[in-house]
Amino acid sequence: MVIAATNQSVDSFDSGPSAAALEERVIAWACRLVGFGPRGDGVFTTGGTASNLMALLLARDHWAMRDLGWSVRNLGLPAGAGDLRIVASERSHFSIARAAHVLGLGRSALVEVPTTPSGGLDAALLEERLAAEVERGRRPFVVVLTAGTTDTGAVDPLAEAADIAHRRGLWVHVDAAAAGALLLSSRHRRLLEGIERADSVSIDFHKLFCQSIPSSIVLVADGAGFRHLRTPVPYLDPVEDAEADVVNLVGKSLQTTRRFDALKALVTLRTLGRARIAAMVDALVGLAAHAAEHVRRAEDLELVQAPVTNTTLFRWRPAAGADEADLEWVNQRLHHELWRRGAMVVGRTRQRGQACLKLTFCNPACDEATVEGMLDELVAAGHALLRQRQAVPSAMG
Repeated sequence: MVIAATNQSVDSFDSGPSAAALEERVIAWACRLVGFGPRGDGVFTTGGTASNLMALLLARDHWAMRDLGWSVRNLGLPAGAGDLRIVASERSHFSIARAAHVLGLGRSALVEVPTTPSGGLDAALLEERLAAEVERGRRPFVVVLTAGTTDTGAVDPLAEAADIAHRRGLWVHVDAAAAGALLLSSRHRRLLEGIERADSVSIDFHKLFCQSIPSSIVLVADGAGFRHLRTPVPYLDPVEDAEADVVNLVGKSLQTTRRFDALKALVTLRTLGRARIAAMVDALVGLAAHAAEHVRRAEDLELVQAPVTNTTLFRWRPAAGADEADLEWVNQRLHHELWRRGAMVVGRTRQRGQACLKLTFCNPACDEATVEGMLDELVAAGHALLRQRQAVPSAMG
C-alpha cells in the first residue's frame, strides 16, 4: 500500500529520493550478508530470472572487455562469440538457458555438468568439462552454481567449484534465488559456505524471506562491473549528477521505471529482526525434513531424494495393487486432482524419468500436523485415482 501510494520510481533520485537511498541501504546490508567487501553493490529486480540474466550479461561483457578489449555495449558480440560457453549444473534453473538465448549466445552455449546423488553439481566433472571445452577450442566465460535447485533444493559445492572456476579466470555466479535466506541461519548457513567467493549472486526475497512478489536482487562483488550497463541519459542520469554524487540507480538496472520493492524487505527486516526471520527459515527447512520422515514411514509413499533445504520430493507408491504404468499415471494426475478438489497445491516434476511430486515449504504458519494431514489426503486421492483407472482401463488409457 505504501509503495503504491507514494509511487516512487527508483530509476532517478528526482523521482524517488527515499526509494533510491533506502534501496542502496538494503543492498549494502545484503552484500555484507553474502560476505562481499566494500566494493560490493547490487540492484533490485523483478525476480530470479531477471537477476540471473543481469549477472550473465555482466559476466559476458566483463570477459569481452578483459580478454579482447571489446565493448559489447557499443560494438555488439565479438567475432567468435559462437564459441562462448556458460557452464552450469544439469539441475540449474531454466532461466540460465533462457539467458543464453537472450544474450545472443543460444542454448547450445550452455554446457551442463552432471550432479552427484545428492543433487549438487559434481565438482570433479566440472573440472573435466571445463578442460574438454577448452580443448575443443571453446571459451567458457562463466560458471553458474545453484544454491537451492527447484526440484530438490540441492546446493552445489560452492567453495570447491568457485576455486576451480577462478583458477581458470572464469566469472562465478551463484543462483541463490531459492536458498539465499539460509545465510541468516546459524544452523544452515554452512550449506552456502563459499558463496562469498562468487563474482555475482542472485537472491529472491519473495521466497524464503517471505516477501510478496516481486522482490529479488542481484549482487556483484565489484560494483565497477555495472559500468558495462551504464549509458548516461541527460534527463535521468546526467554525468554531472555522478560528479555531484547524486544517487541515480538507472545505470545499474535493465529497467528504467522500477517500483520501490526494497521497502518490503527493509520493513520486514526492521520489524522482525534477523533472528526471528532466521527462525522462520529454520522452521521451513525443518518442515521439509519432517515431511520426508513422514513419507519414509508411510506405506504408500516413496521418498525420491532426501531434502537439503525446504523441498521434499516424493512419489505416491502403494504397497501393492499397482504396476509401473499405474504409478506413472497416478503420479502424473495427482496434482490436478488435488487442485480440482480444492485440497492443496502440490508441485510436480520429473526425476530420473519418473513423474514425481514435491512440497516446497514457504509459509512459516504451516505446521507438522498440517503437513501430515496433506500427505494422508494425497495418499487417499492416489488410491481413488487408481480405482478409477482400473475400473475402466480401456477408457482411461
